[in-house]
Amino acid sequence: MTIDHLIDKVEKLSKSKEALKTIGEVADILSIDPHVIRFWESKFQQIKPYKNKGIRYYTNQDIETLSEIKKFLYEEGYTIKGVQQLLSNARIKNPYMNITNQDLSECVLIERKEIEKMIEQFKSIRNKLKSLN
Repeated sequence: MTIDHLIDKVEKLSKSKEALKTIGEVADILSIDPHVIRFWESKFQQIKPYKNKGIRYYTNQDIETLSEIKKFLYEEGYTIKGVQQLLSNARIKNPYMNITNQDLSECVLIERKEIEKMIEQFKSIRNKLKSLN
């Protein structure tokens, strides 16, 4: 296994299914426009993306919540107020729902930073090996 192969593999792993998604990626997944997602953020307190330098990062839980909102609004005909009540009632039944989104977001970003450090170390090793040849 070459060092280039290792770098490629680590880079692919850094964007796994568990990775945070940008608003564009979420919009593609849910087939809705990004401005709709931003609007829903203002209306539903359950959606709390992690923001870093103005970029929103969504967890899988956020995406599931957005998917539910889309289903209630577009397929079942609920109003925004009706969906707010549904989600509020769901939170009363499960008070721990969404409690760790921020913690999870921070953990994933920390892991991503560690992976990026590993990539840089691999690249450094590769450059040293190339200079030996």
